[in-house]
Parts: sequence; C-alpha cells; structure tokens
Amino acid sequence: MGVDGSEPARAALTFAFAEARRLGTTVIAVHAWSPALPTGPAEAAAAVLADDQARDRYQQAARQVLSDALADCRKQFPDVPVDERLVEAGPVGALLEAAAEPAMIVVGSRGHGGFTGLLLGSTSQAVLHHTTCPVAVIRDPWPKATMPGSAG
Repeated sequence: MGVDGSEPARAALTFAFAEARRLGTTVIAVHAWSPALPTGPAEAAAAVLADDQARDRYQQAARQVLSDALADCRKQFPDVPVDERLVEAGPVGALLEAAAEPAMIVVGSRGHGGFTGLLLGSTSQAVLHHTTCPVAVIRDPWPKATMPGSAG
C-alpha cells in the first residue's frame, strides 16, 4: 500500500486493511521520501553543504506522515498486522521494491486521468505498467456501497 497522507491514500488504506483482514495477511505500508530537491544553483550548492541532520529531519517527517496516516486504520482494524516501510526513493520504485510477492498493490488516485494524467504522470499508471500482480486503484471518495464488508 502506498501511503502519502492524502485523502485518496486514506481511502486506499481503508480498502487495503479490509482486504488484508479478509485474506488473513499483512498490510505493507510504504511511504517514499527524499530530501528536498534543489531548484537552482544556489540550492544545489546548499544541498552539497547540508549535513546529516537535515536528512534526519526529512526522514523523521516522513516517519510521522506514515504513522499519522496509519493511525485510524490501526484502530479500526487492530487485528491486521502492519509492516511499516520508509523508502528513500520515488513512489513507483518504492512500491515495486516492496512488492516482491504481494497479493495486491493498493494505491490511491487523485483522479488525474485523461490528458491531465498524461501531463502530470501517475503513480498508479506507472505501477500498473511495471508489476505482474493485481493493482487496486482507489479514488476518493470511495462509494460506500463498494466498500468491503458493506451491504449494497
């Protein structure tokens, strides 16, 4: 499951936890992070001079995003084991790296389809093209009638 703290990721987390409970398996929650990328020559020079403390701050912030994002689902699904992973990489690479033998990769989608999706790129589209396992792309809002375990 790709976790970035967004609303679509929250909906996808609920789906992932419900599916993990149904299948009797573990949720692997992956949050990709990286230090800020320089946007110009001055920032690039500053990045070279930055110390490990700056990198540690980025990593700690990433750990907090992951922890905060998982909090509600951990309460709602206390019986589902979670393997939390921080990966210093892009989101697609992080998901594919974690997906050695998953039952399914779950990602949220902000709905940038069509021409906008082509311009912006899409984690879900890239994952679909580079994995051999099933992929669930969950959009927010997730219709309640399609929620696992709901009647409808």
